Amino acid sequence: MKLNVSKILTQFDGITPLKIKLKEGEINLTLKEFLMTILGSNQSKEGKESIHVIKLGMDIFKAKKEIDVTIEDIVLIKKIVNDNKGWTDLPKGQVLMILDEVK
Repeated sequence: MKLNVSKILTQFDGITPLKIKLKEGEINLTLKEFLMTILGSNQSKEGKESIHVIKLGMDIFKAKKEIDVTIEDIVLIKKIVNDNKGWTDLPKGQVLMILDEVK
């Protein structure tokens, strides 16, 4: 299955990009940036899950557009997104909808 990590997350209108401020300046919030942030701040309760998160994060970091994902990857990302309290429902909901559409 392919996950397009270059997808830009948007405001409720579906057009206006969400923005994120980095030290380099303000950029459009892509699925890649969102996932890198959320995976990087995750605190797994077991070592096996930590290894899965790290490997997935490395694949996403290297990706220009798409990555190959498994059902297990999607389940893990959804769990981490749902458990995260640092992001609002606007980007989180979009990410969950994107993950539901991965085929």
